[in-house]
Amino acid sequence: MLSSAYAGDEQPLQVDQEKLTDYIKKAFAESKFNGYVIVSKDSETLFSGGHGTINSVSKITPDENTVFGIASITKPLTAIGIALLEQRGILTYTDTIDKYLDGVPEDKKAISLHQLLTHTSGITDGVADDTEFTEKQELLARISKSELLFVPGERFEYSNAGYSLLAAIIENAAGKTYADFMREDVFMPLGMTDTGFAGMEHFKNLNVTNGYYNGEDYGKLSEYPFSWNGLVGNGDVLSTPADMKNLFSNLFSYR
Repeated sequence: MLSSAYAGDEQPLQVDQEKLTDYIKKAFAESKFNGYVIVSKDSETLFSGGHGTINSVSKITPDENTVFGIASITKPLTAIGIALLEQRGILTYTDTIDKYLDGVPEDKKAISLHQLLTHTSGITDGVADDTEFTEKQELLARISKSELLFVPGERFEYSNAGYSLLAAIIENAAGKTYADFMREDVFMPLGMTDTGFAGMEHFKNLNVTNGYYNGEDYGKLSEYPFSWNGLVGNGDVLSTPADMKNLFSNLFSYR
């Protein structure tokens, strides 16, 4: 089915651009949405527009170059990093995590990279708060000490901590920090020039949205220091709508 669709055997999707625009603008007007939307097809932009403000006190409406936290979309980007290392012959999906991490306890030694990628490792969902600042080794120690939810490979259970392990594995396999590897080897080649992590000087020249946690305003997302908290590898990337469009356009150009 997929190869048939990619080969162009199916009828191309027809989009009424005027109806699409009316629908999105109506949704903007009827909601408290703050953000920016880009709809594209075959690299052609069908809709591009923002609504609301970049924070609770600003009058600045987001545009395609506004920096947002992309939350769990970080996970597929981390997965791309692992896939790139696999393509380069540096690791394989069937490798177990003890090949790249020291001190892995016995109950977790058989966990494979594939199981981390597919949320079938049995690793618990999270071991650190999103706003907590921890050292890398502390985060890894907490994951090591946590109880497995099930025998690795037995079933599916969403795990943020599993993707933090993947970030640590990227560092050890690539010989670079996770942040440097992702920016230099993943983001920039995909045209994501304004994508990165908190603490980057680059973001000082851009409009950055504020972060909110349990209703509290935590200020600009880019002004946090990079830390191995509950978000590393699974929800810590900052990006712009324009860069996200580049991501999908460039990824799908390889098919």
